[in-house]
Amino acid sequence: MSYNHFPSKEALAVIALERYGSSLRLEDLRDSSVYPLIRLRRHFEFLRDGQLDQQFLRGCLFGDFANEISDHSEIIREALREGFAFWAECLTCAVADAQAAGQVSAGQDPATLAAFLLNAWEGTLISSRTERSAKAFKPFFDTVFGVLLR
Repeated sequence: MSYNHFPSKEALAVIALERYGSSLRLEDLRDSSVYPLIRLRRHFEFLRDGQLDQQFLRGCLFGDFANEISDHSEIIREALREGFAFWAECLTCAVADAQAAGQVSAGQDPATLAAFLLNAWEGTLISSRTERSAKAFKPFFDTVFGVLLR
């Protein structure tokens, strides 16, 4: 079976993950013409707004595949690992820039903060989808931008 010009379902899934990753506008996190905390806030607001537009019916494709498919396919697991790693790298860049600008305490490792942000975001999506509500976004934004990245 060719799956519309793809040699396998896995190959199609990898392309879908790559396209999804490019839709996240991760490059915006590296845009040095915008203050780092503004970049970070805009990034998560963009993702939140996408959830609101979809009425909580879709989550993050990376998170969905990680939860449901990664145990069954090494090829997909590797694509997910690369996708999450690139996302974390872009977040790390923005956090490090915020630290260099004195906007965020330099007391924490930027890669660790970025990993936490990504994990917290994925958990926020699970909560918002479960509740079919925007309630989960308030604690995320309040904690990330009011406490963690102050």
